[in-house]
Amino acid sequence: MEQTPGMVKLEGENGGPPTEAMDYDLLLDTVSPPSSPTPSTLDALYSPLFFELANAPTIRYACATADDDDSDGGEGEGEAEAEGGQGKVPRHVVVSQDTNAAETTGGIVWESGYLLTRYLLSLPGFQGLTMLDVGSGPGLLGLACAASKGLRKTVLSECEQKGEDGGETGALPLLRRNVDRYNGALGGDQAGGAKAKAVALDWLAPREAYEGEFDFVTGSDVIFNEALSRPLLETLSLYTKSKKRGGICYLCCQVRCEAAHDKLLGEGGEWFDEVQEISEEVWAVEGCEWGKGGGCRVWRMVGGKKRLGHNEKVKKKEERKEKKNNERREKRRREEGGGRAEGVKKEAKT
Repeated sequence: MEQTPGMVKLEGENGGPPTEAMDYDLLLDTVSPPSSPTPSTLDALYSPLFFELANAPTIRYACATADDDDSDGGEGEGEAEAEGGQGKVPRHVVVSQDTNAAETTGGIVWESGYLLTRYLLSLPGFQGLTMLDVGSGPGLLGLACAASKGLRKTVLSECEQKGEDGGETGALPLLRRNVDRYNGALGGDQAGGAKAKAVALDWLAPREAYEGEFDFVTGSDVIFNEALSRPLLETLSLYTKSKKRGGICYLCCQVRCEAAHDKLLGEGGEWFDEVQEISEEVWAVEGCEWGKGGGCRVWRMVGGKKRLGHNEKVKKKEERKEKKNNERREKRRREEGGGRAEGVKKEAKT
């Protein structure tokens, strides 16, 4: 039986039987785009591949290379050997997908997630810094950066959803499992990487699980609902360090809702010091050329302004109003009390 292109064998977890995964790079290497391809040509070449990736239960992604001497000798998950035992060997992350998740779009890695991952891995300057990924889905972006960029702290997040029995549903349980798998593999294929953390983060109440400010905040395919554009901006701004402290937010999305994109970009300047589309810069990076055909666009937003969100403004306004009303009531009580005391004194004299 002929093996599906891009499929690789992985060692079983906890002594279990071997499993299969779709290897991102092996799959994309099965096509050879012509020189100077048009967006439509790129789309025709790569769309079938991303369809295969979206339907694969497990994805393997080569996120970095390490010196052969620094590797663990091939014991890690999905490790590839260098020719003759010399040179570089890939460091992989492996994430499971939920291809049957009907109630959420966070069960799979979308094209924008692959594109932003590859772009960020091409950038220098992450060593010792912190990163938050919002709307992480299976967690590929955050885990790839945790494995290879020398980050001091990596937090991945998803919205918490509860089922009728009170248990977690949606994308968060899947994200937690993938993060646990990654952390458990440290010392193996992720040797040299840093541990990651999965948290629940509600864009409508971003302060409830506040993790502090981050050097880098990222999100892929998170702009899909106009009503959530402003809460998303509030959340991104809240968690991104100021421009003076070097805070940067990267967003990569396909335009799924024009109104949502227009609102986010139109109001972006209220929440960040700089908002710039860098799609052309990203598409020029090796391994990112296909993004132009997929309609993936990328924005870099610098310096969170930490403006108070609409809901918090209303709350503060109500609190100020209540405080003034209390002060007026107290003043009236004092005046009325003073008047009664004066009347008692006059009656006593008579």
